[in-house]
Amino acid sequence: MKDTAKVFKVESFGAVDGPSIRLVIFLQGCSFRCKYCHNPESWNMDYEQAKEMSVNDIISLYEQNKPFYKKGGITFSGGEPMLSADFIKLFGKEAKARNIHLAIDTSACNFLTNKQVYIDLLDLVDLWIVDIKATDTKEHEFITGSNQLTGMELVKFLEEHNKPYWIRQVIIKGVNADHAHLDKLAQFIKPLKNCQRYELLSYHNLADEKYQKLGIDYPFKDKIMLTTPEFEEAKAYLSNQVCKK
Repeated sequence: MKDTAKVFKVESFGAVDGPSIRLVIFLQGCSFRCKYCHNPESWNMDYEQAKEMSVNDIISLYEQNKPFYKKGGITFSGGEPMLSADFIKLFGKEAKARNIHLAIDTSACNFLTNKQVYIDLLDLVDLWIVDIKATDTKEHEFITGSNQLTGMELVKFLEEHNKPYWIRQVIIKGVNADHAHLDKLAQFIKPLKNCQRYELLSYHNLADEKYQKLGIDYPFKDKIMLTTPEFEEAKAYLSNQVCKK
């Protein structure tokens, strides 16, 4: 089992990737090609600027700022962290021994092809942050290039095993920010028992410069971002639909 993983970014004081202040490790590699992806440098494992980090390397970073992480912990994000599940399993055992809260931010792109790695991590991960790209196969394929609803399948799996998770979805004007799309998401969320939090993220085009530097076409560069009132209305609408009896 490999005791290192490729990391393309480290965020020492993450405030949105799990409870409280966290050390966020962004792992290299992803098999989805989301049209709005803001980390295209994370796609390929051979990205030159990614560096190998060991379990001990990450624990050392955690220890440097441990007082700040007292109510937080460590989150693995990406890219797609579950492509490095063997490494996370090793790390999870160390985190558990040290009583470090561990979260995984994932779109579960390999859930249907490698379900065992998720089973192996059930007792090592304290919180799953599940990115639901879309609620139907056609829209999912349009956004990611894959028609497999892996995020929703992972949520069902976590429900079966009574494990806590958050749900996130990026909404894009003219794609999935309308009430019809939000209704589908609300109907999925409403009966869930172990969803501790659900949230919408508003699409932004701040990654355009990254795509240009990497020589990659940015499919959503011309998409108009939601205004603040539009985004707030979408959040309120989803909340109302989820809570509606």
